[in-house]
Amino acid sequence: MSRFLRPSALPQTKRLYSTVQLSPPGVSNFTLAVRAGPRYEPKAGVAHALKNFAYKSNDFGSALRIARESELFGAQLTASLTREHLLLSASCLKGDEQRFLDILTNVLSTTNFHPHEFAELVVPTMAAESAAAAASSTVTAVEALHHTAFRRGLGNSLYASPLNPVSAADVEQFARTAFAMSNIQFISNDVSSGPFSRKFGRLPFNKHRSEYHGGETRIAMPHGVAPTIAVGFGQDWPADSTLQVLAEVLGGTPSVKWGSKPGILGEIDATIETRLNSYSDAALISIVMTAPTDKALAVAAHQLRGLLEEGFEFHDEVVEAAKEKVRFTEWAKMETVQGQIDFALAQEIADDIENVTTEDCIEAMDSILDGLPTYVAAGDLSVLPYADEIGLGGGSSA
Repeated sequence: MSRFLRPSALPQTKRLYSTVQLSPPGVSNFTLAVRAGPRYEPKAGVAHALKNFAYKSNDFGSALRIARESELFGAQLTASLTREHLLLSASCLKGDEQRFLDILTNVLSTTNFHPHEFAELVVPTMAAESAAAAASSTVTAVEALHHTAFRRGLGNSLYASPLNPVSAADVEQFARTAFAMSNIQFISNDVSSGPFSRKFGRLPFNKHRSEYHGGETRIAMPHGVAPTIAVGFGQDWPADSTLQVLAEVLGGTPSVKWGSKPGILGEIDATIETRLNSYSDAALISIVMTAPTDKALAVAAHQLRGLLEEGFEFHDEVVEAAKEKVRFTEWAKMETVQGQIDFALAQEIADDIENVTTEDCIEAMDSILDGLPTYVAAGDLSVLPYADEIGLGGGSSA
């Protein structure tokens, strides 16, 4: 494979975000974030395959040498995938940065994409990750929620499917397009300068903006798998501070272990996770409900219907508490490496939480309720209700 990114070509410009020290004094953390998530893949599954091709043989050395190098120097190398980004990260001792930066940049520039490595190392790992995801009703529901909400782009799955096989040549072709300098962001944590980043350039191959559709999907899960119902309210423009607060108002996490569930949805008899999924040009508030049995989850779904029919009440003290929780969560994230990455990749930093009012939350809720919601039921479909049975519209697809 020809070299289309030289290790020495990484940007030198530093953009200072904060003076907060985000790692121990003797440790350096840095990440290459590449716009190579499934949103941008030309063929289903190639982004998942590309992630698992990380740290395989390249000009730096074989996969074994790269693994041994990280072990001998006490470093950690990871590759992870979001819907928009491939994240190649390294954590190492101070003084070893150049060595592991060379490893990361060689992943982008000189990976060989050998067919035998693809067959022997990449495919089995992909199959195991996809099987684990398929065995979880929650992961299955969240994947289906995005597919139903956005169809293509952000609706593409994080996991490859055996129904859509890919080859090493497919992955290499995608890498040649994705690993352009304009698609790479360098995120580092340097004690002497604080966190810095080079922002993305223009994205030449993203031809389509996200479009929110909504609808209903029902997925039968094997007996014994805990069922899940996921409800989404989306928009095809970026999230703002109001949506952050709204997600917390609807149902955040308890502040005290074993404490009562906070938020408007806290009275529902199910485990509920409410999350704002924020992307570069879209947003999706997801409400994921799980229960031990399908019947219990069906009861919880009808409780949600009661709340929808009665209308959500937004009290000033609830909104103020949610604002404080959002503010705390944002600062707490900055204490972690993943939080630093999220901070650097954020399209808009929500710095106006204080200005969010109760009226803003009411208006935002009315706006997303006016659109078609997204509904996914994963479990025993003879028991779990349809969307229109709990006050949510939308056509059904199996």
